Amino acid sequence: MQHEVTECHFNLTEAARYLGKSPRWLQYQLIGSNSPPAYKIGKSWLFKKSELDAWLGKFRVNLEQVSYPENLEREVARCN
Repeated sequence: MQHEVTECHFNLTEAARYLGKSPRWLQYQLIGSNSPPAYKIGKSWLFKKSELDAWLGKFRVNLEQVSYPENLEREVARCN
């Protein structure tokens, strides 16, 4: 009997790589109040790709609605 995998799952290291972060960063996020959705199986963590994508979507910023400080151009020029 074959089991069909319909969803992509990551372990902690793979999920961190997918998010572009370190495994240590992801472990730290798991203790916060706004932690990514995860499943703990024994000593291992499991993440569904679709749930990580939805979690990331909560942090999406609409750049048209962001207000920038008035002196932003001066600050950026100072750094160049």
